Amino acid sequence: MIPRLLLLASLLTLAGCDSRRAGGGDDDDSGLDLPWQDDDDDVVGPPSAIDLLIVMDNSNSMAWIQDEMRASFGALVGPLQDLGVSLQLGVTTTDLFAGGAGNSGILRGVGPLGGSGCGSPAIIGDDSSNFVGEASSLLDVGVSGSGEERGAQAAVLALCRAQDAAFWDGLSTRPDDDPVRLVCQQIPPAEQGCNVGLLRADAATAVLIVSDEGDDSHRNELLPPSADLEQCVLDHNADPSFGECDCRMAFWTAALQGLGATVFTVGPSYQVAGQDSPWCDGSTRDIPGPCNPFGSAVCAVDFYQLAACQTGGAWWPVESTAAANECDVSDFGLIASELSAALQTL
Repeated sequence: MIPRLLLLASLLTLAGCDSRRAGGGDDDDSGLDLPWQDDDDDVVGPPSAIDLLIVMDNSNSMAWIQDEMRASFGALVGPLQDLGVSLQLGVTTTDLFAGGAGNSGILRGVGPLGGSGCGSPAIIGDDSSNFVGEASSLLDVGVSGSGEERGAQAAVLALCRAQDAAFWDGLSTRPDDDPVRLVCQQIPPAEQGCNVGLLRADAATAVLIVSDEGDDSHRNELLPPSADLEQCVLDHNADPSFGECDCRMAFWTAALQGLGATVFTVGPSYQVAGQDSPWCDGSTRDIPGPCNPFGSAVCAVDFYQLAACQTGGAWWPVESTAAANECDVSDFGLIASELSAALQTL
């Protein structure tokens, strides 16, 4: 599968599990062990710039989660601004069945979603006098989107559309089976520059996907190509725990990695609290679930968990059973704070 199997286990605990954290240095009041501090607590420094793509589920059950995210967004942005990190942000949705602004991997503008073509994408940056307020407005994507959410695919398409002319000039020189080439070449020429300006040469690239359902990117009938998919399954035929879903996840994760993205996700769980659930880095997690209100397939839930784990990011449950034996909304203020700390390590 994907060679980089790294989770920020030393940095983040799952939001909602409990209040335990990895210990930080004496000068770190976040409670987190920040990897950019060396053994002598000398601060090496967070990245100077971060470009953050947010893919927000806009299906009809997402109003309360969007509200939670918007209310907590200051806890994500504030610490980064205090450290002098240059943060840039754009928003799209999980809907790949509608066109125009905010759909199919095109960044939304300040107006309604939809329309045709690129529209006027809104990218919030250092010149904003009200970063949190403007970001909060963009996160209000509504709840009229498709119920077949494809967050990973939307993220890859959005990152493709954010590439410069040199990227597109060199796309055909990539290997024929390169996931980046296979996905990006599907974008019409008129839309190849829709999101230009989101990504900066000196910035780390991060993706945040938020959904209350699993990722239906595995339902894509064209990608990965059927011949490649069949070969992947055959190559792992001796491993009974590895199947077609793993091959599909490997394809989309490789595309995200090929575009330089570290992925962070908030989504459902199928794992049972109190059990040691295996994680992609070889460790185990006590995940406070199952909280899978819409019965998403295991493959769909795995897409979000593994996209985060395998790109070096982190995953949080959108709901948890931490406070009781029934699912309740996770602490989005805590999620935002932990995400902010994670972004400091890119």
